[in-house]
Amino acid sequence: MMIIDGRNNFGKQLLIDCRGRTKYSFAMRNRINQKEKLMFNSKVTFDYEPVNESIYTFEHPLVIKQTDQFINKTKDKEIFKPINAIKNKNKKKTALVVSECWHRFSELMPVLLCYAAYKVKSNLLRHYIIQVPFEELGMRNANEIHHVLFADAQKLMNIGRVKVKNKIKSLVFLEKSFHQNDDDDNYTLGLLLGLEIPGQENIKTILDCMSFDELVAKRLSKTKFFQIHQSIEIEHIRLNTSNFLRFCKKREQKKEFMRGFENGLLFWEKFWLEVALLCE
Repeated sequence: MMIIDGRNNFGKQLLIDCRGRTKYSFAMRNRINQKEKLMFNSKVTFDYEPVNESIYTFEHPLVIKQTDQFINKTKDKEIFKPINAIKNKNKKKTALVVSECWHRFSELMPVLLCYAAYKVKSNLLRHYIIQVPFEELGMRNANEIHHVLFADAQKLMNIGRVKVKNKIKSLVFLEKSFHQNDDDDNYTLGLLLGLEIPGQENIKTILDCMSFDELVAKRLSKTKFFQIHQSIEIEHIRLNTSNFLRFCKKREQKKEFMRGFENGLLFWEKFWLEVALLCE
């Protein structure tokens, strides 16, 4: 998992230029394999403005410590074991199924994230929550809505699309999860982190599954969708970890946060198991 490999240099993964705008730059170490080198081809750099943060920055010791703790909880789940076990059996079918299921997820997420921002009780919380759906919806550019960018990437596989006829049950579970504990903001914050914490591995996995040959892998790695997501996932993790540190001070608040967090991880377990079964 990329973020685990890089966690000791957690604060060094952002380069701040003299104008105060944030540039994300990935130059992966020699230990990564060739497919990962292709994924993070040379350096992926672009201007991007996250939430302004003066306290819980990447370098803050509590951010580093708490992120490591959340990541360790994620590792124990073996979320990606089902899809990794079957992804090479029928590469083109896997590419079609994974891409279609991810597109459905990507299309749903802005709806659920906006609902999360709506249902919390203060505008301060909304300020920290709304950044991610704002990005998902293209920020200031309607041409960069993320699920549309992903659909553009799908076309580069040049093998059409497959329709998943039935409802994806894990997405139904996810929708229900967002409507649980509507009165508890801590649960909502935990759910959001649970969805973000395996973000880098999610992007790596969908790229890997869609790349049924080297030419397609090169095409996909150059798309805006993958370049954006290879760069911003780590900021989403920092943002949601900072929400835990900033808003969840009391024991009961932390307990509810962790209940939401576990539901977020449970969704990913259900999602990747369901996708793996559809690929068979």
